[in-house]
Amino acid sequence: MPDFGAPAPPPTVLTPLVGRDAELRALRDRMLDTAAPLRLFTVTGTVGVGKSRFTMALFQQVSDALADGGRFVDLAPAEPETAAARILGTAGAGTQEETGLAVSRLAGLEFVLAIDHYEHVVDVVAPLVSALLSRCPKVRVLMSGVESLGLYGENVFPLRPLPTPSDVPESHLRTPERIPAVELFVQRALSVRPQFSLTPENVTAVLKLSDMLDGLPLAIEFAAKRTRLVSPPTLVELLDQGIDLLHDSGTAQSFSRHRSMREALDWACAGLTGKEGALLSRLAVFEGEFTLADARAVSGLDQAEIHDVSESLIDRNLLIARERSGGELWLAMLRTTRDYVLGSYAGSADHARARRDHASYFRALVRTAEPALSGPDQARWLRRLARQDAELRAAIRFHLDLAEGGTAAEIAVALRRYWIAAGRLREGLVSVERALVAGGQDGPGKARALLLAGELSALLGEEPDDDGVQRSAWIRLAAARAIYRAADDLLGEIEVLSRLGALLHLRGDLAGAERVLTEGRATGAAGPELLREAAEVVRDLDDLQRAMSLAEDAAAAAARAGDLRESALAEHVRSTVLWRLGETDRARRAGLDALRSLHALGERTELACRMEWQAVMRAGAASGNAGWEQSLRLVAAAERMRDATGMVRPAARAAAVRAVLAEAEARLGAEACAKVRARDEARPPQAVLADLGEPRVSRRSGPLTRREQQVAALVAQGLTNREVGRRLGIAEWTVINHLRKVMRKLDCSSRVQVASYITRQQAEPAGRFRDTG
Repeated sequence: MPDFGAPAPPPTVLTPLVGRDAELRALRDRMLDTAAPLRLFTVTGTVGVGKSRFTMALFQQVSDALADGGRFVDLAPAEPETAAARILGTAGAGTQEETGLAVSRLAGLEFVLAIDHYEHVVDVVAPLVSALLSRCPKVRVLMSGVESLGLYGENVFPLRPLPTPSDVPESHLRTPERIPAVELFVQRALSVRPQFSLTPENVTAVLKLSDMLDGLPLAIEFAAKRTRLVSPPTLVELLDQGIDLLHDSGTAQSFSRHRSMREALDWACAGLTGKEGALLSRLAVFEGEFTLADARAVSGLDQAEIHDVSESLIDRNLLIARERSGGELWLAMLRTTRDYVLGSYAGSADHARARRDHASYFRALVRTAEPALSGPDQARWLRRLARQDAELRAAIRFHLDLAEGGTAAEIAVALRRYWIAAGRLREGLVSVERALVAGGQDGPGKARALLLAGELSALLGEEPDDDGVQRSAWIRLAAARAIYRAADDLLGEIEVLSRLGALLHLRGDLAGAERVLTEGRATGAAGPELLREAAEVVRDLDDLQRAMSLAEDAAAAAARAGDLRESALAEHVRSTVLWRLGETDRARRAGLDALRSLHALGERTELACRMEWQAVMRAGAASGNAGWEQSLRLVAAAERMRDATGMVRPAARAAAVRAVLAEAEARLGAEACAKVRARDEARPPQAVLADLGEPRVSRRSGPLTRREQQVAALVAQGLTNREVGRRLGIAEWTVINHLRKVMRKLDCSSRVQVASYITRQQAEPAGRFRDTG
């Protein structure tokens, strides 16, 4: 044991540490590495994350393994003039001479010194730790605090909150008691209510509580203690009102020195500068993740200031920084921190300005996103909007709160492609319906809102009235058409005809759908959506040659617009026509290729329908049990997607899907079918696609050359051979030769297929062609 004036073991821990085993092992191994031990380790993290508890457990493991043990010091009650003496255990006042002598006595010893709650005396602690490390080569120093020391050679370990239900794979929700945040809640609830357990009646509330409490052990302990008198569902309702519920009720000893979450956050926010406090308050308007550019829009700070002040808040763990795919940095505020800030900030004039700035910023963002959602950059925009879904809905809600229904409708309508592709049909419908009730739209604005409401109502399959007409969807679409017709807006009318045709197709009225869509095509200005819908209707009417022609027209129109989603959908329609024509192998390959493209784009609503088609095609060619099992898995996955999105199954497809299910059960047996379904139940539906094999693309002649890539890209833009030649400065015949090679290498039989294939690759960076010069 080191020659300290008095031993200082950590407080006795009576409960097991939950959810930290892997982190403890990793840090213990690094600190005890005999070849290159990490000698200065600082555990940081937001207030309430359990730094002290974790540090104590780590200290115990490391000190037990070292020859001279260790010393644990809590500096929470220390003053600057006594901090050094408290760390070293000297009896004096901790003068520089006494400190030097104490450090000298420790040279040559192998031990660990753990220091907790040092932030208020960091100016004393930092030089002392530096001296210890330089003069005692075998010492390890373990620090625990909100911020790092900032010393050279310091290794910072940011302790994250415990994983919550929203952090884990969907399969883990089948055993919620193993989710660390839930496990801790149950453990602490048992300490005040020995009969507590997870039940079908309370498990949903406990899962939600674990998310609402951010996985913070301190907040979870405070909430769990309330279960002595309050049920988890009631706790959810109370916590919705703020964090004042989260305090020590006096029924049990909390391991933290903080008696409430408000007190803990008071301590964490103490010492913030004016700019730091103002920025933290303004950033509380964000309900989810946001970028630094988003933060600047509501901050009132310039570029340099927003970087500096945000970095300071991150250092103090009041903001969380997360690196996402592509290295992009996103920021977030924990719910508990946000509730604390809003508790004193909401209702102020500055908060009202921040909300207005927030809503204006996301209104502008949506305006930028709307055309991009139908272009080649749609995959990135869909991911961006999905990540900031909470902010989009907050912007709509802001305008609705002010009875600005016109602006709310504008935002909701601009998000049409997002609502559908992301499978958020109900959210979109509720948003646009509330905007219509609020009123305030002009003629074109109201027409667009009615159009969206009618389309989403149709996709969600509202119950028909007694005469079989879906009045909500039909009446809204008809009202939108009347407005467009009165304004002599041809393009608006075409959009209505496209949606009316889709509605009739969903209901199984093929003749009515064809009549409406033919009217739209007769204008000469039909877009890829109407053409693709017409191809599907004509296919279901068994006019296969005309269906193929329409599908290729739709693919060409989508390629010209750079619309990857419509390109993939048109290619899938084409695959179903190929299947009906008896070209089963080409049909399955093209269909699977289209499915993968839709998945890469983040498509949800249409993916379910296309997976069912793939199931039907595979069942039709199945020669053994494996093929029928694949079909069953696809149908089951599509059903789960439909449950999530709410989209109804088209009437024309329902009979075919039922036939697949019946035949699969007849061939495999009911028990085997149940096992197949159970095996995939906890997996994301899209994961089933990964088990079906990669789409086969011919590479017999090698990858595309640079010139072939250029030709293929221009063909994908809808240019003719002559136009491609002029653009590249080569002869038309040379273009034709290059295009033939491209078609051979890509296993395509038409320039439309080449265009569809090239545009789909833009959604999957890993699938782009290698340049061979």
